[in-house]
Amino acid sequence: MVTKENLGKLIKFFREKKGLSVKALATKVPRSQSGLTEIENGKRFPKLQLLIDICNELDINIAEVFYYLDRVEEIDLQHLDQGLQSNNRKDKKDEKIEALKREVNRLKVEIYDIQNKDKIKK
Repeated sequence: MVTKENLGKLIKFFREKKGLSVKALATKVPRSQSGLTEIENGKRFPKLQLLIDICNELDINIAEVFYYLDRVEEIDLQHLDQGLQSNNRKDKKDEKIEALKREVNRLKVEIYDIQNKDKIKK
């Protein structure tokens, strides 16, 4: 459920995950530190442009934020953190698979060149 409290918890969670203080995020967006604190504490909703700026700074997709908020009654940060760790492991696995595929393709080209070296010279 999209509430001020849930949105504030998510913003704070992702800010801390990125290792930013409220002051640092306030400087980057740029907004007042007290205004961001009020948002994180669930006292008010941010305006849409501010929310977009915050999401951009924290490298999170605003659509995913609302998708998640729409499906939960109350934010469970521990569950969210475990889900993110799982997604990061999948992303790293996918990156390794893609790197291996590129290496296999490079080797195929190299093998083809070696096998056809004599044919090319003629």
